[in-house]
Amino acid sequence: MNKTDTPIKRYTSFDFILIAIAAVCAGLIMLSFFFKGDEKLCVKVYQNNKVIYTQNLDEIKEPLKYEISGKYNMILLIESDGVTVEKAECPDKICQSNGKLTQSGQSAVCVPAGVTVILDGANAREIDGVAR
Repeated sequence: MNKTDTPIKRYTSFDFILIAIAAVCAGLIMLSFFFKGDEKLCVKVYQNNKVIYTQNLDEIKEPLKYEISGKYNMILLIESDGVTVEKAECPDKICQSNGKLTQSGQSAVCVPAGVTVILDGANAREIDGVAR
């Protein structure tokens, strides 16, 4: 046998058991992301870093419009399945382009108006901060 020849490593049954355990764990983690269950959603509206409105979406029976007044006025359409920035008087209207917020963690931000709309879990923590 030459020094350049290396012996061929044979897999043992222990190696296959470890690979199987790792694959099962990875599969369970991936499934947990797909099947989160029914998370109760809450809309939180901030204006100039202050909470001005909070509502659990499961308590909403029919769509309601929430008006935000300030330098630029906004109208939010709040429904049991999500929140939409229906109208914004700001110059760029980027907040309207987000569409309907339907999942926890989604947000719409209107920087000129100083308004942040966050859709979060009902038991979520308060926001850490808003960039200006």
